[in-house]
Amino acid sequence: MILLGAGIETGDFNIGSGSGNPYSGSGSGNPSTSEVPCITMGPEDVTAPAGTAVSFSIQAKGSRLTYQWQYQGSSSTKWTNFTNATNPAITKTVQSSWNGWKVRCFVTDEDGDVAVSDTALITVGSPGTNT
Repeated sequence: MILLGAGIETGDFNIGSGSGNPYSGSGSGNPSTSEVPCITMGPEDVTAPAGTAVSFSIQAKGSRLTYQWQYQGSSSTKWTNFTNATNPAITKTVQSSWNGWKVRCFVTDEDGDVAVSDTALITVGSPGTNT
């Protein structure tokens, strides 16, 4: 899990992924009325053929949490918000161009503190085969 300050948006921001990331921080500098959000279960990698609906989900603890799912194309360094992806779980239909895409979720609490999930990898193909 990665903790960041308030106001994180899409664009050139790239802090890496995976467990043990050393980047951390906290919200707006105002006294916190709750603990920072904590992601207790992150999204998992998926392998699916194009045209298949797949789901990503996370579990998080915190007060008045909001969610924003993002993706990063396989040849991109930018993260982009999925449209209408503001719940702890999302379902998307895999496109053939999504092979190698990464997915993550930003979780923000009522104080503006942010937790970022680990990334999940999308592999376009049949489960159990190398594409």
